[in-house]
Order: sequence, then C-alpha cells, then structure tokens
Amino acid sequence: MGSVYQTLFQRLQTSRTPKYVRILIIFLSILVTIHGADDVVAQVNLIQNGLFWMLLQRVWLPNVQKITGSLERKVCVVALASLLGECAELQSNADTWASCVVSCLKVLHGAVESDDMTSFTPKTQSVGDLKHYTGDSGFTNVFCPLQGAVRAPIDVCESVKQPDLYFRERIYQALQGPSGVHLKSLLQASPELLAMVQ
Repeated sequence: MGSVYQTLFQRLQTSRTPKYVRILIIFLSILVTIHGADDVVAQVNLIQNGLFWMLLQRVWLPNVQKITGSLERKVCVVALASLLGECAELQSNADTWASCVVSCLKVLHGAVESDDMTSFTPKTQSVGDLKHYTGDSGFTNVFCPLQGAVRAPIDVCESVKQPDLYFRERIYQALQGPSGVHLKSLLQASPELLAMVQ
C-alpha cells in the first residue's frame, strides 16, 4: 500500500487539480473508514514523518467543503469523526483537532463551496433538450448519459445511518480519553463550537 500512497502523493505534488484533490480526499476517507484511523495515519507517516498531518492541514481540511454528493460527504464526515475519536496522536494536537471539528461541522451543516476552477465535465442534457435541438437544426451532438448504465454508488459506511450522530459520539469518545480535559477546555473556550457539537 505504501507504493500506492507514494504514487498518489507524487501526482498531488506534480499536477494538482481541484478534481484530483476531491478524489484524493474521498479515497483517503474511504481508507480511514475501512482500515481505521490509526492504520492509515501510520502507513502514510511511514513515507515521511508527519506527512499525514501536513496532508490533513494543507489539503484535506481546506478542501473537504468542496466535496459534492451526499454519499461522498457522508464518507468524509465519518472519516473525520473517526480521526477525531480514535486517533490519539490527533487528540494530542489541540489546534489540528479543533480544525477537524470545525471542518466536520461545516460539512455537516454548511453548503458546498465552489471550486477554484470550473469542471471539465460536459453539461448533461435530457431527452427533452435533445428533441428541442434535433427539431430545429437536424443532427446535433448532445451529451445524454444513459440512465440505466450508471452503477449505483456503494456506501462504505452503510452501518452509519446518521453521520451527525456518529460525529457527536466520536467527539464524546475523544472527550473521555486521556486528552479529554484539554479538549473540553478548548471546546468551552468557543461557545459557538460547543453549541454546534451538542
């Protein structure tokens, strides 16, 4: 798995695009959900010490709001909640932990942020649009996706029915841990954040 991580991070470093960043965040979220937070953090940090935390602060947290799709956003929330509740190394770094809480709350309660660049995917048309174009000008080349050809997305965190409840459970799990006293004081220092978590 280490060579896969190296290839992904080399691609991120050489030709970073908003679409690639979104796909990378979703991929890492799926890995955290399936393999566990500590395992993914350890494997990424084997490449370079502290690489996961740098990736989390510079790529994941600033761009997680740009993820579209309810299933994709759910996976991101579950992964961030798992990191918040299970990863002792993250709980020992209060600033990064608080940034994760804020980002997770933005994904849960906020709207999707727009990307820096426009998407290169073609605009989807409907059959009604096709009839409109063919009646006026003869043959046109309109992109119409086949309705039955699209595979149904797979929910990797199917056991989590309510991501906001799962997030709260993981926050309380972190508050009961060894760094809980410090994390509680951090939450109490920001009443708005505390109100959103409860």
